[in-house]
Amino acid sequence: MMDELRSVVNELNKPPFSKGLTLVSLDQKTAPELLQLIIDVLSEMDSKMKLNVKHEQKDVAVYAITDFVAMLNYKPAVENRNDFQAQLNEDNRRVIHSLLHWLLRPQSMAEFKVFRAV
Repeated sequence: MMDELRSVVNELNKPPFSKGLTLVSLDQKTAPELLQLIIDVLSEMDSKMKLNVKHEQKDVAVYAITDFVAMLNYKPAVENRNDFQAQLNEDNRRVIHSLLHWLLRPQSMAEFKVFRAV
């Protein structure tokens, strides 16, 4: 898991994100801040995902995240989409970190670009 977190920090520090994070600062992020990081990554894939977690109801943001990553064929550790959504709503850091790691893989961005082109 530590290697995954290092990878997340590394990718979030690169353009277009340029977050200036460290492992410590990522660990200190609040749940809404972590959800905003997910939204920021997703909005790079699709501008329709530009949301501000501070101004949206949490369940609306979580639903948008869940719906979008399902379209990307993300397979969370739990099989049930509702369980995944519940874990995001409950601020499960492991689930959030795993999703960020998956989204920030170079192939995730490339796969989405191919998907949109079809």
